[in-house]
Amino acid sequence: MATTTATLTLSSADLSSQPLSITSTMALNKAGTVVGLDQSTGLARKVYATAQSNATLISAADYDDNIHAKVYIKN
Repeated sequence: MATTTATLTLSSADLSSQPLSITSTMALNKAGTVVGLDQSTGLARKVYATAQSNATLISAADYDDNIHAKVYIKN
C-alpha cells in the first residue's frame, strides 16, 4: 500500500533578525487505520477579495465519523 505524506514548510528571510524555516511532515492514513490513503478529493482553494467576518470554510455536513480531514488555512 502506498504511503501518503503531507509536508508543510514555512520560511521567511525577513520576518525577524534571523532567517526562519519551519517544516512539519505527517503521514496521512485512512480513518482508524495505519493504511495510507487510496482516495482523495484533492486540494481546494477559496480566495476572498476583501476581509470576511463570517465566512464558512468547511461545512460539517460534508463529513462523517469515517472520514479524516486535513485543513490548511493561510491568512
